[in-house]
Amino acid sequence: MAPTSGQTSPNARLPNPDENWPVALSISCDFDETAATANVAHLLLDRFSTAGVKEVVRTHRRGETTFREYQEHAFDAVQATMAEMAEFVKQNASLRSGFRELAEACSSSGHDLKVVSAGLDFYIQALLDASDLSHIPIVAVAVRDRDAPDGPFRYDYPMSRADCDPAWGVCKCAAIDEARAAGMQTVFVGD
Repeated sequence: MAPTSGQTSPNARLPNPDENWPVALSISCDFDETAATANVAHLLLDRFSTAGVKEVVRTHRRGETTFREYQEHAFDAVQATMAEMAEFVKQNASLRSGFRELAEACSSSGHDLKVVSAGLDFYIQALLDASDLSHIPIVAVAVRDRDAPDGPFRYDYPMSRADCDPAWGVCKCAAIDEARAAGMQTVFVGD
């Protein structure tokens, strides 16, 4: 049965910018609960939480910390290495149905797909690696392992814009602006 108006065939492909699409397309996709079926950060915090993590969550829910502060404090209170958490992600998280097909359609049609998230790059990369999608670029908080076993992780925030609130950590707008400046049509999927 052919798709009706407004439906897409499961075998549909994106238009090739060299054939009949006037400009290249850039799709920026959020990660937690968008590309991934669950909030992977929450999966990790649930699995590796300590009493300190639970207090960080309560403080954030009361509105006493920004998202950026919450995320850093919560992961700094976790008693696990990035490698242990990445392995847990590979075994326990999954991508949303259709994400692989989107990645394949973008690749075969010459369009850009990237993950743009306020989450942490190491767990996003772990799930993309486990799904054979390690080629997809990631714009997220870059995390480096601890210098000492009980020390904090190191965080780097790659995207910002003067009019975006730095409390979120990553300015998703900046990633979209970058694609627009390159002359691409942009689509954002997520929150």
